[in-house]
Amino acid sequence: MKMKSLLPTLKEKKRYIVFEIVNIEKKTQTNMLTKISQKIQQILGLFDSAEAGLMVVELKKNKGIIRVNNKYVDKTIAAMLFIKEIDDVPVIIKPITTTGLLQKAKQA
Repeated sequence: MKMKSLLPTLKEKKRYIVFEIVNIEKKTQTNMLTKISQKIQQILGLFDSAEAGLMVVELKKNKGIIRVNNKYVDKTIAAMLFIKEIDDVPVIIKPITTTGLLQKAKQA
């Protein structure tokens, strides 16, 4: 039996948030993806982060991309602004842009 795919109106719409990390040290860059997602989940709470579908896509040097549900873009950006340190290293996370296409997010 073949399963039908979801209708486009029932699929979750996703957005990609491009951000920059200021004051990052080379030694802390290894686990930065998991640390950022953990901090955002901590600030948003378990249920909001689950509904947001939060997923860190990539991190290259000091820029990264996070995928999130379109209804939770503002909350996720606000949570990113509350992150002040990661592993006792002071950092500043600056959101650059938000887009609906991953290719455009990678170009930013």
